Amino acid sequence: MVRGFAALLGTLLAALMLLAGPARAQFANLGAGQVGQSLNVCVLRAQPGDDPARVIRQPERFDCTTRQTAFGSGDFWVISNPIGRTSTFDDPLVARLGSVWQQRLTLHVLYGNGRLETMSDDNRGITKRIQLGAIVEYAIPHVHAPVQRLMWHVEGAGNLRGIVIGPRIATKAGSDRANLVMAAIYSGFGGLALALLIYNLALWASLRYRFQLAYCVMVAALLAYAEHDVGTIAVSEARSLTWLLASVSWL
Repeated sequence: MVRGFAALLGTLLAALMLLAGPARAQFANLGAGQVGQSLNVCVLRAQPGDDPARVIRQPERFDCTTRQTAFGSGDFWVISNPIGRTSTFDDPLVARLGSVWQQRLTLHVLYGNGRLETMSDDNRGITKRIQLGAIVEYAIPHVHAPVQRLMWHVEGAGNLRGIVIGPRIATKAGSDRANLVMAAIYSGFGGLALALLIYNLALWASLRYRFQLAYCVMVAALLAYAEHDVGTIAVSEARSLTWLLASVSWL
């Protein structure tokens, strides 16, 4: 059994080494959901009565030098640098950012023709936008004008790691490829962790060493943490809810 498991592990490692050469640069860019064009952002603390249509047209009011975590918790406006890209039906754009704790997140999209599109979610509704890698993704509406700027209104930000982390604008095709790479990475990790769990449970059944149970608990906890961290749970919940609502409407 030990030799068989060692052979299996050696095969997996060899496969990873073969893939590492040509895919190293791609994994470096996609492993954390970092696909597309990186956006520089500036921060402004929100005040009661702020009008997003006016705030987004006043980028000079924003602070672009202070670290986000220095602002503490609260409500904020976060604006991007000028973008100048058009979202079309043939090549749709998406806005991506890291998932952090907040009570509500609203994205405002300003176009070159002056049009302003708004998408808003609370901390439960945002789960339908979660992609693999704990990435929040917004589909940019199709408008016959380039996207001028993006602006997020973050309400109730905990700001432990930042207000808006790693914002990027990418094509939908690039986003799908990033999700596919993330699924392959975490599927491989999950399969290896599951194999280790089953193998050590089988050893414990015959050898009865107590440390093997502790090892199994550690592997199970690591697997659960990885599933939570990558956003698989949120993705599954959102898709299950979508399926349930579709079933109800069909009935």
